[in-house]
Amino acid sequence: MINTLCNTLFGTFIIFTIIISSPVYGNDLELLLDIQKTLQKTLQKTLRTSSTQNATVTVPIDILLNKLPASSYGYFESPLSLDSFSSEEYIKLLHFTENKNHTVINVLSLTLITSLVQYYDNPQIEELKKYVFSYIIDKKLRISRLNYSKIKSISNHTLILFLLNNSDNRPPYDLFSLATFDILNNKKVVLTAVNQNGGALQYASDKLKDDKEVVLTAVNQNGGALQYTSDKLKDDKEVVLAAINKNGWALRYTSKKFQNDREIVLTAINQHGQALEYASKKFQNDKKIVLAAVSQNGWALQNTSNKLKNNREVVLAAINQNSYALRYASHKLKNNREIVLAAINQHGSTLYYASAELKNDKEVILAAKNQIKNK
Repeated sequence: MINTLCNTLFGTFIIFTIIISSPVYGNDLELLLDIQKTLQKTLQKTLRTSSTQNATVTVPIDILLNKLPASSYGYFESPLSLDSFSSEEYIKLLHFTENKNHTVINVLSLTLITSLVQYYDNPQIEELKKYVFSYIIDKKLRISRLNYSKIKSISNHTLILFLLNNSDNRPPYDLFSLATFDILNNKKVVLTAVNQNGGALQYASDKLKDDKEVVLTAVNQNGGALQYTSDKLKDDKEVVLAAINKNGWALRYTSKKFQNDREIVLTAINQHGQALEYASKKFQNDKKIVLAAVSQNGWALQNTSNKLKNNREVVLAAINQNSYALRYASHKLKNNREIVLAAINQHGSTLYYASAELKNDKEVILAAKNQIKNK
């Protein structure tokens, strides 16, 4: 029975899934062993017929395949059944090569890879595991969307490093959610993961969350990873500067000491003005810092003190960066013709935030209409 086509692997690799009424195999291990047996026979046959019998022969998967008739290609618009095929036919699904009449279609089934991961430590499938994983590395393939629901846990360091280094760019959260403590406490593994996505630091052991090398790698990739570090490193200036240089919002995860540090706050708001929200009250009332923040992002005006929301220079700077910042100006400045016109000349719809008096001002209304009309 034909089901819907699954997602496409990175490049030209296609995943196929199936629904069947009477499965041929009792479990994935049986299937792996059957595929391995077929692979061994094919390799032996290839060696016997090879002119280089005394040499080591690496047989690419496409050598295992028989050419399919043109009609077979139509099936690739729909999924094919894993269990409705023999192991020989299943190997045909792994890789299609070019012939005179058809373009290349490469297929590497994630069902196979998921099963290999599931039974990675089983010595019975050692040959097949080495063959397929070597093929992935040699062909520079990327593994995408493994069926993690079938895998109970991952405890092998070599395996998880292979998956991290040969998977697509999705955050390695699924992998780490299956990892044992030994994996999450392994510095090499965690460094590999946080170098791909700093957010993976959340799964690391407490020991590695307090490791400065690991944490710096994480926050240099994703400033927000600062939230997962130890309290000690949240209070480390080098770590904090690395994080806020990558993402000013990370100021929210620093200690109170750094939220009251001028250098740190200026660095954060220069990266993202709205980080002003997490600065101390003192700096939210500091004109120089507030001007820097609203000049980077006008919305930062909402996090300034009432005094500076009533400061003409600050409000104009915010409006020049984002006219909708008029929303956060003081009532007095919302009634200031120059301020309101500065906003309206960028976006006529900002008239909504003007005072009731200026909403009824003919000159202001006309300016708003003209801006909207000429937009």
